[in-house]
Amino acid sequence: MGAADWPSERELKVTAVLYVRLGAVPHLRETGRLADRIGGTWNSIPMNLVLRERGTDPTLTEEEQLVYDAIVREHRLPGGAVRLISASSPHEEPDAYQVGVGPSGKRRAGHAPGVRTVSTAAQQAEVFPAELLAFASEQTWTFAKTMPEWPHEYIVRDRVDETLFVRLVEHIRAHGREGRFYQRAITYYEEADLVYWTMGAPLAETIIINRCKAEDTYEERLRRGTLPESRVEP
Repeated sequence: MGAADWPSERELKVTAVLYVRLGAVPHLRETGRLADRIGGTWNSIPMNLVLRERGTDPTLTEEEQLVYDAIVREHRLPGGAVRLISASSPHEEPDAYQVGVGPSGKRRAGHAPGVRTVSTAAQQAEVFPAELLAFASEQTWTFAKTMPEWPHEYIVRDRVDETLFVRLVEHIRAHGREGRFYQRAITYYEEADLVYWTMGAPLAETIIINRCKAEDTYEERLRRGTLPESRVEP
């Protein structure tokens, strides 16, 4: 990667904070180097949380500085990089920036393949509260093995914080949009390339929250012509 493509100091600081949240420190302390892979498909969720809690120019903790130094020393980004894309001027206040998580490739403005651009921290807080973002990010979601033709994962009400589970259900239903799964109407809520939904039972009877990648929804697969040959509904 050329010098022009390498993230700025501020972008590297935010990336280091993200890597710590994604669990990079134990491997780094044990081996003296960053893991070959940090995080995964859902890195944009903890990224949003980091930006809301710490802003775009954080003061690093000891662990975050350790990770920052390793990134600079090894000159590689195994979990991608946080990119801060100014809307108009580099002199704007931080809340005028957009943020994107993408692989360590060339810097590209606006929406581009490999870079997920989301709204600013201040704007996002009005849509997906930080407490719910943290809740969704920190849960262990279970992959639905019985429906491999419809890749998605879920959490169960009695295995998580019930108060936050209920709040997330209410948020999905209040701020989501009506979509379709074949002939069935479902309320979907999208955040950071993930789509959340329930099956529409009364709140007291709702025990499952599902989510999948935006590219794996019925509507997107219908648009691309990639629906499974056999019709299977959850």
